[in-house]
Amino acid sequence: MFNAPLEHALPTTLNFSVPGLTSRELMDVFDAAGVRVSSGSACSSNKAAPSYVLEAMGIPAWRSGSAIRMSFGPLVDDATITRACERIER
Repeated sequence: MFNAPLEHALPTTLNFSVPGLTSRELMDVFDAAGVRVSSGSACSSNKAAPSYVLEAMGIPAWRSGSAIRMSFGPLVDDATITRACERIER
């Protein structure tokens, strides 16, 4: 589940949650696939607290506790995204 409408999201950043999984579990999946993600905001990556931004948006606690932030740099192309998706799916 995307935690913000895509039309209001930055084109380089996605924030999403997966029902039934914690952000730690999701980070392990992405780590095993060789894809780097974060479970917090860029400005608070050293904290283990729920995102105050997601809380202010009214996101339920379970979604905030499952939130993952995925950022894309300017050198990421379609082929890179496709390969990452294939590794995550495996």
